[in-house]
Amino acid sequence: MILAGLDAGKPVLCEKPFLMNRQEANEVASRARETGFKVGSCSCRFQAAPPIRRAKELLAENRIGRLLRIRAQFALPPPAQLEALTQWKQSRLTAGGGLVMSWGVYDLDWLQYLLGEQFDPVSVFATTDNWRQESGDFESSFSAKIQLASGVTLLWERQSEHGPTFQRVEIRGAEGALDLPAIPADSPASLVSHQYDAAKQLQSQTESEPITGQHWGSTLLYPVQQFAEAVTRGGEPASPPSTQIKIHSVIDAVYQSAESGTVVEVER
Repeated sequence: MILAGLDAGKPVLCEKPFLMNRQEANEVASRARETGFKVGSCSCRFQAAPPIRRAKELLAENRIGRLLRIRAQFALPPPAQLEALTQWKQSRLTAGGGLVMSWGVYDLDWLQYLLGEQFDPVSVFATTDNWRQESGDFESSFSAKIQLASGVTLLWERQSEHGPTFQRVEIRGAEGALDLPAIPADSPASLVSHQYDAAKQLQSQTESEPITGQHWGSTLLYPVQQFAEAVTRGGEPASPPSTQIKIHSVIDAVYQSAESGTVVEVER
């Protein structure tokens, strides 16, 4: 459908998941270059939140010094039974995958936006499970250790479980730290910075407006507004094919690693 839109002379904004793998992302990128029409993905919608905008500024200002590690952790409620899902979501053939494909695309787009050129994955070691959906062929939870080219380790997981739900991205540097949410929720709702003072006392302060449930409307609308502006006024979509190639390279590696039980190099 994306290729048909481009061939018909139309810019194309696609819902997530944008594609099923890196090969398809490369094909779309090539066709977009040939036709000269813009292509974007709605996986960028969480770029609009005040906490991530401010965190990006602080990283650019080198507020926390050299990056050391990143943890992106999400605890989710138990998943629905497989039979309760819409028919096309019950099979990898039609769904493309499970939680990595449905929510992982958001996380990776978010990290790409936040870290910029520093988001350069080189290898992945991942595990998955299909708790409560054992009769299916895709995952309901996953955990991945991603090594970036800079040597920074990114620990990334979405786990379905009995227990309180939470979401938090922790960014640790040589001179400070940042905690922030990735989606409208709480725990935390705002960007918080941490740093030890001269007396070795930890000082924490709120650095942004909160992002809460009331922001869902603007969050969902953001990809459409931004893409329309890119088309009518010039500029790049918030999540162009180049970003999607990187996202699906990581997702491909996650599935390959989980299946093989080994570290997998990310195609670059």
